[in-house]
Amino acid sequence: MAQAATQTQSAPLSAGDAPLLTLIHFGDLHVWRLGLDGELYPKRFFGLANLLLRRGRSFPEGVGRAVVRQISRERADGVLFSGDLTTTSLRAEFLLGRRLLDPIVRRWGERFIAIPGNHDRYTPGAVRARLFESLFLGRRAEFPFALDLDERWTLVGFDCSVARLLSSRGRMSPEGLAPLDAILAEQERRGRRLVVMGHYPLLYPPGRRPSWEHVLPERARVREVLERRGVRVYLHGHTHFRWRLEADGMTHLNCGSAGQAGRHPEHRPGYLKIQLGPGRVESVRAIWLSADPRAADAAAWRDEELVPQQM
Repeated sequence: MAQAATQTQSAPLSAGDAPLLTLIHFGDLHVWRLGLDGELYPKRFFGLANLLLRRGRSFPEGVGRAVVRQISRERADGVLFSGDLTTTSLRAEFLLGRRLLDPIVRRWGERFIAIPGNHDRYTPGAVRARLFESLFLGRRAEFPFALDLDERWTLVGFDCSVARLLSSRGRMSPEGLAPLDAILAEQERRGRRLVVMGHYPLLYPPGRRPSWEHVLPERARVREVLERRGVRVYLHGHTHFRWRLEADGMTHLNCGSAGQAGRHPEHRPGYLKIQLGPGRVESVRAIWLSADPRAADAAAWRDEELVPQQM
């Protein structure tokens, strides 16, 4: 199903010799079902309570379905998913997510590329059973991986999501960072332009302070490695607000949530459409659902250039 590999693939994903590489970036669908899967883990109890009291109303199934339907109409060379398919890593959630994304998978095949988020690694049992890989990807997968997107650009994806007792913090230990640095160094030697996809933000806009329980603690260390290796674009989600930050030669893009029925334009469900030229980001457009998903398509969707913030 979705593509993930430890070695660089030689076949380009873009069609022909088009001057621009077009990518769709989305994530944080958070499909949900109620249950425990027989795993009595504290965080799953809290997640279930949160679903019943609040979160379930914020992620109606029709919203994610509308976003997937709209993405399926796009023309793009690849579709990238930056994690959090599920809410509490239930088997039923992974199977539901796989069915939901079937129109995208059928159209793009190996050009649909996904990594897990912290909600896809919600419990130790889900991690041990590799439910993201077995039920959603439908195959074994290793992280980090590198994949050539066209004759210039290479995507590197990594997994820093872990099962925590209560918090939603990620983890990137020195043992986890070393393989990422090595694969970036290999692509740097090849002279490739680099897009990296992770789940957590490495940088936050001014005025948006991350909460302790939701961050990647080692984000500064990861960012230093990416900058040293000349990474041009970093894609992520996790925080359900779309943004584009420019810092030290790198573009940081947050796709926001594809499943949450937020009210603020930056918080509305949607995705990003990214165009890459020979060596830089040419355009980033935010496509978001501005009305009830049952409304007429022309009235329901907004398409705007995502304004960059210099950091």
